[in-house]
Amino acid sequence: MAGGYNGTNIWIHELGHSLYAFEDLYLFSPSASTNKNSNLEVPARWDLMAGSSIALLQWNKYLMGWIYDSEVRCLSDQKSSIHYLSASETSVDPKLLAINLTEGVTLAAEARTGTSDGAGLLLYTINTYISHGNGPILAQKRLLEKGQTKNMLGWEFNVLDANTKGILFSVTKTDIDKFVVPPEKPVQNQPDAPQSAITVTKGEIV
Repeated sequence: MAGGYNGTNIWIHELGHSLYAFEDLYLFSPSASTNKNSNLEVPARWDLMAGSSIALLQWNKYLMGWIYDSEVRCLSDQKSSIHYLSASETSVDPKLLAINLTEGVTLAAEARTGTSDGAGLLLYTINTYISHGNGPILAQKRLLEKGQTKNMLGWEFNVLDANTKGILFSVTKTDIDKFVVPPEKPVQNQPDAPQSAITVTKGEIV
């Protein structure tokens, strides 16, 4: 923070690291991402930790405590359901839909502005097994607008209505492009720690 930072968004980005332990959501190098889906990219347009935008994803706002548990809708095995997500910062209506795909991997949806109807549905994944700078959060390139349908990782999203206030949409569980849990990495055999007859007590450590 000591030198060269003269942009407000850069200061807020760095404070995001120091105050909330946010990760860098941009790629450290073009080859850093493990993403194989051309429809997904780092959320540079949607989150300050990924680009020049001054906004934050609702997921990061949830981690900060800016939105409450009551403003998050969670799905697991529901076959079909209808949800409303608010696009207003001051509303107490739900603002984030979270679907747990497997332990540590979440599919998320939120309302964002900037479409012909005023707002659209943003879909993205949060993968805690991917380190920062390698794309732990990846978002759809386009917002889902009124009347549009998108299948993503075993779930179908259909936007029923949309305006500047929020999004009404249905979510249906499918077998299309289901999320596949990656195989566990083999455990590498580590050599035993060296043994020594010399013991050191806590008071002797300087």
